[in-house]
Amino acid sequence: MNLRSLEYFLVVTEEMSFSRAAERLFITQQALSSHIKRLEDEYDAVLFHRKPTLSLTQKGEELRYWANRILSAEKNLRANLYDIGTNCRGHIRLGVARLRANRMMPEIMSRYSKIYPNVSIEVADGNTDVYQGLLQDNKLDMYIGSNVDVRANEVELRLVSEAIWACATPELLERHLAESGRTLDEFLAEGADIRTLPKIPLLVHQSSNRSRRDLDRFYYDAGIRPNVYFECNSQPLLYDLAKRGMGMAFLSPIVLYSSWKETNGQLPNLCAFSLGKSLPKRALSLVYHRDDPMPQFARDFICVAQEVFASYGRLLDFEERFHGNNS
Repeated sequence: MNLRSLEYFLVVTEEMSFSRAAERLFITQQALSSHIKRLEDEYDAVLFHRKPTLSLTQKGEELRYWANRILSAEKNLRANLYDIGTNCRGHIRLGVARLRANRMMPEIMSRYSKIYPNVSIEVADGNTDVYQGLLQDNKLDMYIGSNVDVRANEVELRLVSEAIWACATPELLERHLAESGRTLDEFLAEGADIRTLPKIPLLVHQSSNRSRRDLDRFYYDAGIRPNVYFECNSQPLLYDLAKRGMGMAFLSPIVLYSSWKETNGQLPNLCAFSLGKSLPKRALSLVYHRDDPMPQFARDFICVAQEVFASYGRLLDFEERFHGNNS
């Protein structure tokens, strides 16, 4: 068995073109065809239909499945052999959304690099559905997803449960509460019910976002037409607008994480509270293949990620400090 031929075969299955695959591999089309012919001779199987367009035969589909697994196993073998040495080297392909990566990966890497300075990390941006497909195709080693529908060949490690948070400047809240003759202290003490602020300008995700759909359903059930002032899918931008007093933003608490850490659980000129009793929570999990052997450096990466997310989860306990538990 020639592993390089299997690698070249998989590139052809991705491009579904010998010319594009050869260009991507920086080899001639004739050399690439020789590798595919070698596989077909070795397994006594026709792997591709050539007409009317290039496509996989049933045996080609079967080889694609096993080629991914064989190459993944070989990668793990190399990683484990590296583990035996004192100067461990390796590579981890991790799927994690950009926002969580920006907030969590600096701390994870700060801890992990002290243990494994020669292990490289490749981060792929996307969403949970994309990551699950990449994991099944052995293009990721693990991913961090939200509300994962775990498959039979996957292992799920729960990291933390997140509620959506609302935040606004005290001045904005007081101005809108004054219309009903209530104070900010009363609003917070009574559970920070956002239904009592029907006219406050809202800074929200766009309607395609799952959290936005949950928020729309909440207002619809309450018989309120919300005053949506600004929509975008950049939570840091929504947070910045909220700090400027332009509206009440609805955010994942991961956006507030850095400020919490830097200010011991306080937010400068902002009142923030959890909506965990009003809107569905999201479970964040780390997921990897059940059947694939995992090198020690990858297992240790998972342990570090769990520790960092556990610290983040403890910060979410500041809900009581923000009077958010009864919202």
